[in-house]
Amino acid sequence: MRDPEKNIIQGVTSGGVAVPVTVEVTDGVAGLTVVSTDEDKTNQTVLADVTNGPDATYNYYLDMRTYHYCSLHLVLNCAAGTVTVTMDGTAEDAATGAAVTDWHDVTTSLFGVANLQAAAGAAADIWCIDTPCPFTWLRVQVVANTGAGTGDWTLHQKRSF
Repeated sequence: MRDPEKNIIQGVTSGGVAVPVTVEVTDGVAGLTVVSTDEDKTNQTVLADVTNGPDATYNYYLDMRTYHYCSLHLVLNCAAGTVTVTMDGTAEDAATGAAVTDWHDVTTSLFGVANLQAAAGAAADIWCIDTPCPFTWLRVQVVANTGAGTGDWTLHQKRSF
């Protein structure tokens, strides 16, 4: 988009991803400034922060349609039994993760382990997808099986272009 008042052109696309830039022409000389911040390229949230979660299966969804990379910081704890985390992926292009009907376990292929499990104690790990992600959705599944609702889990995620 060009701003005739300032003689500035803004916005380009690089590899299908919009990259904010400013091109300013002064005295016939063009200058290029990339106007991009980490906020433009990343999404970082706490997916879950549960204390004494009842025994059940919990699903947390990551929309990967506009992201290429992902990391998860997983912190689990329980006084008895187990709290287990796995990751599933899909190429199904559903509007929401909950609407996906065809999930496949990708924990071992992505991270080299079958799961992360706290067994009457604590467990923590960071899982990173550092090659372009081929999935439209990822599902982080937590299974609490403590016998007494003593499962704790905190899941931090960060996705980037």
